[in-house]
Amino acid sequence: MAEAKSKPKKPLFGERAKKKLDVSAQAVIDNMVFSKRDVTAYYRVSPQMFEFLSDAVRVSNGARVTAAFTSLVENRRDPLDLHFITTSTPVDVEAWHAQVDSIVSEWEGNTSAFVDFLEQMADHLRSQEYTNRVAYMGIKLGNRGALNFSAMNPLESGFKAAWETFKEWMSSITKTFDGDVSAAEEREFRMKAERYSSIIKSGALQGTPITSEEIMLLIKRMLYPAMPAPYLDVDHGNRWGAGDLELEHASVIRNKFRWLEINQLIGGRELTGYRAVLSLTRFSRNAQYPQTAFPFLYMPQMLMGLPFTTFSRVKLLPNEKMRKEIEKRRKEQADQLTNMQGAARKSAEAAVEDNSRVENDLRDLRELDETTANDKTPWVEGSYRIVVETATERSMRDVVAAIKQSYSEVDITTVLSSGDQLDLFLEQMPGDRTRVNSFRQLTNLNHLSTSGFNISSDVGDRIWDQNTMEDKS
Repeated sequence: MAEAKSKPKKPLFGERAKKKLDVSAQAVIDNMVFSKRDVTAYYRVSPQMFEFLSDAVRVSNGARVTAAFTSLVENRRDPLDLHFITTSTPVDVEAWHAQVDSIVSEWEGNTSAFVDFLEQMADHLRSQEYTNRVAYMGIKLGNRGALNFSAMNPLESGFKAAWETFKEWMSSITKTFDGDVSAAEEREFRMKAERYSSIIKSGALQGTPITSEEIMLLIKRMLYPAMPAPYLDVDHGNRWGAGDLELEHASVIRNKFRWLEINQLIGGRELTGYRAVLSLTRFSRNAQYPQTAFPFLYMPQMLMGLPFTTFSRVKLLPNEKMRKEIEKRRKEQADQLTNMQGAARKSAEAAVEDNSRVENDLRDLRELDETTANDKTPWVEGSYRIVVETATERSMRDVVAAIKQSYSEVDITTVLSSGDQLDLFLEQMPGDRTRVNSFRQLTNLNHLSTSGFNISSDVGDRIWDQNTMEDKS
């Protein structure tokens, strides 16, 4: 009797399979991530409330965020790439303990009983694993190896400096970028980051540059779904190289059809977690914020009370760019109508179907034309994702079904796509890029401003930073 052939195992990624994840990030310096292609600077955005506010205040908050985004693309002709990550980070129990100690140190009657009570509360916070909701925003500073035209202006930098810049660029045309970042490259992108920092820290965003430690923790926690993530393995500072990155994202990932199965060894125990990404694929055309349109990236926490991670990668398209795209689309529509008129042999049923589709496209094009003519704010092209992390496959199915049902009730369609979950996993990482283009949406800027990427329901006193004893934003 012939032996039954065993089914081939799903591909693994990690140390056991002797394969590496295709991580784009090559180096991290302060709040800048240097990838194989480009450089992105990351900021922590000030949280805003949503519950218990009047509709007028909600609309006002959204308008202020729209104004902040508009200022980012002012005087730009090219699109600006943005990356948003909204997640939950563990409460810093040690910082809370130090804060209470600092407050009560000079009080009279500070007894050993209070010290015991404080230790019990700290143990309770650790065991319950409380989290804070945090919003991060990444701005693409530019491509690595691109010619810096501002430094090529001899009137500003002098002929010698301009010539040196040109020679340096010529020598880097064929260069393959890795974890090494030259001093000149670092200096160039620091100057670009400073220009954006001055815009982001004012206005509604109130963004502050994050540290390289925070960026590395964002990457590492992705590898520990539904399980406690240990701290960084290597000494943290303000610079990280390719070797440090490899040490931090070593793991075993089984790439399944609709989700990822991740195995980790924590405290001598092997734990397994499951992770999937849902994409928002269609939004209601007639919803009005905030009466019938809700902040869709905040909805999972608002409706289900669970600290879901969401992320999105978008392009801010300047109004002038949109006007050119509309004109290009108008010419394509004219060619399409000409082709339809020439296809005399088409069946009547097919002709009716084509006419209906073209009429809808023409209506959308007219609406876009009128809107961009009257409203000079940028437009947004991007994709929006929801991350689901569970401890079992069964709970994964249940949570995904609950999310899809909640969104369908407000006329938003979600999709758990198959075969691209590893790409979506990498797409979330700081310094990466859009890897799945199937579900990109073109909307006005208000759609992004009211998405809820910066909404938090945090209550209670702020926890001070242990080093500076200043209030965390």
